[in-house]
Amino acid sequence: CDMQVWGQLFMLCGSIVDDVPEGKGKARQRDDETKKAAVNCLFALLRRRKIDELPTGAHTTAEARLSELRTHAQSSNFMHIVGQTLSSLLTTTDSSDLELKNSCLRTIACIVDDYLDEVLVPSVLPGIVSRMTKVALGSGTSRGWANGETAALALRPMAVAIIKSVGDEICLKAGLAHR
Repeated sequence: CDMQVWGQLFMLCGSIVDDVPEGKGKARQRDDETKKAAVNCLFALLRRRKIDELPTGAHTTAEARLSELRTHAQSSNFMHIVGQTLSSLLTTTDSSDLELKNSCLRTIACIVDDYLDEVLVPSVLPGIVSRMTKVALGSGTSRGWANGETAALALRPMAVAIIKSVGDEICLKAGLAHR
């Protein structure tokens, strides 16, 4: 789809996941089904495409399209929207709805993997590590533990964020390590 349409859909879905202030400090809570639909739409917008998923007659490759989307998402006009959406997704992982929680975790992993560059990731690393650790350990759940799928989904964005922030390549590039 057109880049402007993609951006508008991203903003719409991100605003649905976020609780909307209604004035005087109150926020309107959306139900989990509505948030789940928005998160699933975000994932559909953001996920990597396989070669066979491109429309017939497409004039671009899957990697070229991802590069276009990444460039748009990392633009100065749009990065704050990506950051706000990431923050909303991180907060929504507190949901007791397992399907919503896991959908949020998949979408967070997609954003961290493909849309955040090495310059930005260190600024969101503390929030990602904090939230993903709580989710992986099942903190705040009535059971006191997370199921295996949820724990694995929580560890992925944390691992990618750590590698992008303090991995060998980024440290070498910053002059913090030598070969």
